[in-house]
Amino acid sequence: STKGIFTGEVSFLGISSSAHGREFITRVFDAMRASQADTRLFELSLVDVGPLTWLVKPLLLASIRSGIPKEQHQYFWAVFGDTIAFRHSMKVHNRFAGFV
Repeated sequence: STKGIFTGEVSFLGISSSAHGREFITRVFDAMRASQADTRLFELSLVDVGPLTWLVKPLLLASIRSGIPKEQHQYFWAVFGDTIAFRHSMKVHNRFAGFV
């Protein structure tokens, strides 16, 4: 629990590029919600797709969002395309892990 450690609200960002990484972030965020800590939880999904991004994006986004409760949709973002440079700039080199 973060109660008593921080003063005010603390924001966390979970970054994942795979279903396994998303499962990790979900477990961590669920534990934070259960502790009722004064936190804001944001999630960023990095989806690497090739030249047909425009074609598969609506299908993938719908599939990803279906696993997220509606009340959390406003705190979830997805980036489609070549995300390698972005992942490396954020030091998120392992695309199968989840990071908080």
